[in-house]
Amino acid sequence: MRWRHPRLGLLPPGQFLPLAESFGLMPEIGAWVLGEACRQMHKWQGPAWQPFRLAVNVSASQVGPTFDDEVKRVLADMALPVIFRRRLHHSARFEACCAYGS
Repeated sequence: MRWRHPRLGLLPPGQFLPLAESFGLMPEIGAWVLGEACRQMHKWQGPAWQPFRLAVNVSASQVGPTFDDEVKRVLADMALPVIFRRRLHHSARFEACCAYGS
């Protein structure tokens, strides 16, 4: 994912996602990314379709009590298999650990 800024040009995630996170925008951005990734996967799906993995990075702030249901809904909307594996980046696991442990 890249952001095409009107003055600064194409910005990599490391330059704009921390700011988006600080403003609480990650759930909306994450939902958009997941939806776009699933729409693309749906386009690639054809009569001779063989299942393949789709990896989508998510922020720790996106993984809440409704996260699994949201993913399943998007997969169902795109007629994709409702099988997914959640893997958190080590920093997300650390943040989740700290949030639950406090």
